[in-house]
Amino acid sequence: APELMRAIQQSTDTILAIELGAGIGAPSITLNHFFRQHNVFVSSSQREIPRVLATDRALHALALIAINGQENADSNFPLGVMLAHVADHTNLSGLREIQNASNNPTGFAIVLGSSLQGLFDFQTQQPHHTLWKVLDQLLSVDNPDAIAILAHVTGSVVPPRTNSPAASARFELIKKVSGDHFDMKTRSGDDSDFEISIYRRSKTTNSLLAADRP
Repeated sequence: APELMRAIQQSTDTILAIELGAGIGAPSITLNHFFRQHNVFVSSSQREIPRVLATDRALHALALIAINGQENADSNFPLGVMLAHVADHTNLSGLREIQNASNNPTGFAIVLGSSLQGLFDFQTQQPHHTLWKVLDQLLSVDNPDAIAILAHVTGSVVPPRTNSPAASARFELIKKVSGDHFDMKTRSGDDSDFEISIYRRSKTTNSLLAADRP
């Protein structure tokens, strides 16, 4: 929670978060509940402004997101708390179009992703891996506390490796939480093989981005 609060406190954008590969939309809906509890929403004429954008490349997933969004709405927070959009999480140009269409040209305060095929593939130690390109596209360049929250099989997402001691990776791991913390088990009853990693832009990267601005 402290990482979430810092991320949204630094943001002035209407849409604060984007979820990739949302599936049934559970993380987006959970994040909406978090926003409700902390009075993050901005209302106009009794209508809530959407703060989370849930995306998936499957149309049937968007239908499930809409249904689950309705079932999790209440009288104080009716429909409209969340947007849904078709998006391939490996298509950078498509993600850029969604980013611009949602009026977030500099990126989002929060990026969510769970078990993303093509991104969580045990190869993310490579500095130019597609995952880091996607986060470079979507994570806010104006918000030093913007974070990516990634849920994945243990070891499938690791920090990018630098080429030399003097080099700095564009992203850094700031927290890792084992599924054991949530009492998760494998099908055979063993300890969880799942974990949540939280990444942000490295401080060096943020400094360089700030220096590039006029």
